[in-house]
Amino acid sequence: RHARLTLVVPESDLDKVQALADGGDVAHERGRAIVSLVGTGLDDTPSGVMGRALEALGELGIEIEMSETGAQRVSWVMAGDAAPAAVRKLHEAFGLAEAEAEAETSPLETLRSA
Repeated sequence: RHARLTLVVPESDLDKVQALADGGDVAHERGRAIVSLVGTGLDDTPSGVMGRALEALGELGIEIEMSETGAQRVSWVMAGDAAPAAVRKLHEAFGLAEAEAEAETSPLETLRSA
């Protein structure tokens, strides 16, 4: 019996994940990021939100490696170096760019410092 499980963890925790695998094979890729849209009502119109977001990301040619949807969150795994442009494009697509300009600390600055 085999099972495949995908996790996104900080590189600093990779040794812990390998230990938990108890001798099983652990493949890993570096340089990935998770970008999420978070808000209420996403479950009411998931295809509309997802379509709008994927169209925006597609305009940048960003390759989505995995996606996950929930009642209040839609998330994508992508190349880490694509994340800042993806966040900017999603903010633009959902009318959040103006709010970011008015905020004291932008989500992009938070992303860069993480």
